[in-house]
Amino acid sequence: MLLRLVDITLILLFGFISISSIEPRTNIRLPEAEYAEFDSQKRRAVEIIGIDNQGRILISEERYRVDRELLLPYLIQKREQFDSLRVKIRAERDAEIIDVKKVALLCDSLRIPKSIEVRMPEGSRR
Repeated sequence: MLLRLVDITLILLFGFISISSIEPRTNIRLPEAEYAEFDSQKRRAVEIIGIDNQGRILISEERYRVDRELLLPYLIQKREQFDSLRVKIRAERDAEIIDVKKVALLCDSLRIPKSIEVRMPEGSRR
């Protein structure tokens, strides 16, 4: 009995689809923008600064090692380059907290928002 109801429903569905028209009935005109400002130079950015267990500082998604003295001019340059800059401080588990604190205080002095995360070694439990 149920199978016959499904058959009838499908027959009615295909019947309504075949007799319905698929032509657009209304002509909607979408608004067009006359002028839109877009500055491709200024945008949001997140700079990842890594700190390893020997206190070395890694910048640009942890690809390049930089001396501590060069971190300040680097962050100033990045802040001028982007409208909204955030720093993510990524420290290894064995990194000294004083090294992490120095980078965090540097971000505070430049008024750059920051977040700190600790990278756990592979296979370790939290």
